[in-house]
Amino acid sequence: MTLDKNHYIGAVLAGGYKIERFVGSGAFAYVYYAKAPTGQGCAVKIQYNLAQDARIRFSREVKVLREIPPNDYLVRYFSDGETPEGYPYLIMEFVDGMTLKDALKRRRVWPVQESCDLILQLCDAFGGLHQLGVVHRDVKPDNIMLTRSHQVKLMDLGLIKDAQGLFKLLESEDIMRGRDFAENLDKGVLAGTPEYMAPEQFSDPSLNDESLAKTDTWTDVYSLGLIFYEMVAGRKLFVFNPPANASQNEFAKALLAFLTMRTQQRDEEILPPPNVPY
Repeated sequence: MTLDKNHYIGAVLAGGYKIERFVGSGAFAYVYYAKAPTGQGCAVKIQYNLAQDARIRFSREVKVLREIPPNDYLVRYFSDGETPEGYPYLIMEFVDGMTLKDALKRRRVWPVQESCDLILQLCDAFGGLHQLGVVHRDVKPDNIMLTRSHQVKLMDLGLIKDAQGLFKLLESEDIMRGRDFAENLDKGVLAGTPEYMAPEQFSDPSLNDESLAKTDTWTDVYSLGLIFYEMVAGRKLFVFNPPANASQNEFAKALLAFLTMRTQQRDEEILPPPNVPY
C-alpha cells in the first residue's frame, strides 16, 4: 500500500493530537503540523516507507529522542506510536522558522560573530547526543532549523549511530525493548551527505567488522566545521554535483570523482582523537 500524503489530515492520534496540514516529506516519512489537546502546535512525522531497514532507523530515532536529556537546541520529543494501519509516527516540537540551508540562500556570507553564536548553540545540542555515545552522522544545513528568534534547533536523527554501544547494551539487557541497535545497517552504505561527511564516513562502509569503524562523536564535529566554513566563506569547502537526472552509473562516476578529490586534499589524521573532550 502506498500512503497518500493527505491520508491522515484531520486524523486524531493517541493522546488527542490532531493532524491539521501537510508540511513536507523526506526519503522515508511525511511531516505534518498538528495540535495537541492543549492547543500547542507540534510536528508529526509519519513513516511511509515500511522497509525493514527504514523501520529500524525510525525506531532508533524515537528511542534516542526519548532518552536524551532536555536541550534547548535539539528538537523536543513529545510522543510516538503507530497508526491503525501500522505506520509508525513520532510527535515532536514544531519549529517555526527556516532551515539553515534556506537562510544561507538568502545571505551567503555571515558575520564571524553571528556564525560563532550559531555554532556554539549546535555544540550544546551535540553535547547532549554525544553524552549518550550517539553520532548524528547527517549534520548539514538542511537538518538545522533557525527559529524566528534566531535560536538553533537540530533535527532529523534518522541516520544516528550508537557509536559507543550504550543503546545496544540497554536492549541486550531488556532495559529497552527490541533489538534495533543490534542490526548493522551500514555495510556497503554511505550514511550521510557527501559535502558534509567526515573521512571515516566514506571508509567505514567497506569494513567487514563493524567494531573497526572509526565513526565517532568527532565525526559530527568535523561536519560542523564544514558548516562553519560555509557560513563565513560563502561557499562549501567541497562540492558534489552529480548530473541532473543522472543514471546510477553516472552518479557513481561523479561520486568517485568527488571522493578522489577529497582524498587528495586532506588527511584524516588531522582529526582529533575521539577521547579528547571539546
